[in-house]
Parts: sequence; structure tokens; C-alpha cells
Amino acid sequence: MSEVLVITCPSGKQCSLLIPLLYNKGKFHLRLAAHSEASAQKLKAQYPDADVVTTDLQSLSDCRKLLHGATAINAVLPSLHSHEKEIGFNLIDATVAESRREGNVIKHFVFSSVLGTQHRNLLQHDLKSYVEERLFLMMGTDELKSS
Repeated sequence: MSEVLVITCPSGKQCSLLIPLLYNKGKFHLRLAAHSEASAQKLKAQYPDADVVTTDLQSLSDCRKLLHGATAINAVLPSLHSHEKEIGFNLIDATVAESRREGNVIKHFVFSSVLGTQHRNLLQHDLKSYVEERLFLMMGTDELKSS
């Protein structure tokens, strides 16, 4: 059975290059998080064997549903989005919750950030610095340390 890899912002520049390298290659079954129904339809047409889920990443409960049963997440956040930090926190919190669920299989959280988040006068660096900090703090939990 393939491992489930959740990919956020699948229509963006990074993921549109990553997905073809992983799609139907055997290791991962892809679960793509679409932000709208229109985006979901395009992704379903392009990747018919992937699970495409229309998800509100600003909703913790939606993020938890998205990550249920997943093995890994490749988290790319919508850059300069007014809720970028909240979205990052939701994805981390949902991953931690999934890691605590009986029978969980989550192993990896890959976060696409920027070089030099300490340069907080740049908005995209500042927002990602908070997300990185939360990720580092959560990686200290026993559940995620052991994976």
C-alpha cells in the first residue's frame, strides 16, 4: 500500500514542479489540497489518480480531515496571504493531532520556508518565522520525535 502524501498549494510554482516527480511513481499516493472548487476540478483533470480535496486551510478541522491517515505533508503556504501564519499553525497542529491518534502513520512534515527568517522586516520572512518556531516547538513533543 502506498503512503499518503498531502501537498498544499498544489497549483503553485513549487508544487507544479514537484507533483509530476511523485505522481503515480509507486511510493506515494497524493492528496492535493485545493483552495477552490475550480482549482479542484483542474487538479482532478490533471491528476485523476490523486485524491483532490477542497480544503479551507484556515480551518483547523478541515486541516485535521486533510491529514487523517496521511504519512507525510509537504506544506507550502500561500505567500503573503493575510492568514499565512494561521494556516501554518493549523497544519502543524493538525499534524500533531494526527500523530497522537491511535493507529497514526504520520512520519514527516516538510515545510517550505525562506532563507533567513530572522530578517523580520520582510513580511514573508516574518510570517514564516512564527510558523518555523511553532514547528520546532512541536518537534520537541514525544509523538513527533520518535518518527
